[in-house]
Amino acid sequence: MADVNANNASRLYSISQVNALTGVPKPTLRFWEKEFKEYIEPLRTPGNQRRYDQQTVDNIQTINHLVKVEGYTLEGARKKLEVLARSG
Repeated sequence: MADVNANNASRLYSISQVNALTGVPKPTLRFWEKEFKEYIEPLRTPGNQRRYDQQTVDNIQTINHLVKVEGYTLEGARKKLEVLARSG
């Protein structure tokens, strides 16, 4: 896991902000972090709080859509993300 750099110019979101933006509950975000290690790797503050960049938030929204809307299992969503990553 990477540490948050104070000079990092990109927008970073707390887990509460990601919850508000995506509608994904905080415990689910923590669980998906373990299940989708390649796609969800939040940065950490010196106090070990999670910080999500925009790409990670986009990945969370994609995973949420695949699982909640399209009905993929977690394994199916992981495979679909691999296909999407290779094609795009």
